[in-house]
Amino acid sequence: MLHPCPPSWPAISFALAHAQPGDVVEINDDYLQPETNTVTPVKVSGTRKAWIVIRLAAGKTMIGRAHQSPLGATPEKGDAFIKLRDSSFVRFEGLHIVNAWDNAIDTTNTSNVEFVDCNAVGGRHVFRVRGESRAIRVAGCRWLQDARI
Repeated sequence: MLHPCPPSWPAISFALAHAQPGDVVEINDDYLQPETNTVTPVKVSGTRKAWIVIRLAAGKTMIGRAHQSPLGATPEKGDAFIKLRDSSFVRFEGLHIVNAWDNAIDTTNTSNVEFVDCNAVGGRHVFRVRGESRAIRVAGCRWLQDARI
């Protein structure tokens, strides 16, 4: 099932929280990074044969807040567009990310997570993977880190 959602964290959080194995969550407009530390981690899992896919609609951009300070320090450390916890069989594909701070995607204790054909410019980190995470795959992604770091 396709879950088209407007570009706000509550909408994306709701769509992710209700996604079932095999579903696609599509962010269908430009998406601004939420305010400092307002993103609630989501726990969601697909299956080996039916992954949950999160993608950005064609021609759209996830716009971060790294530009708010000359040193990119205004947003808090640990901020992200999307935070996954204790999740598996999730694929992020076709994301176009600009100036993410501190992270674009933050995952903890995840397994079988893929980042495919994503592009990022600026910001501190694109994908943050921590905790007891395993089987993380990055393919066809390009990233140019913020020159101030």
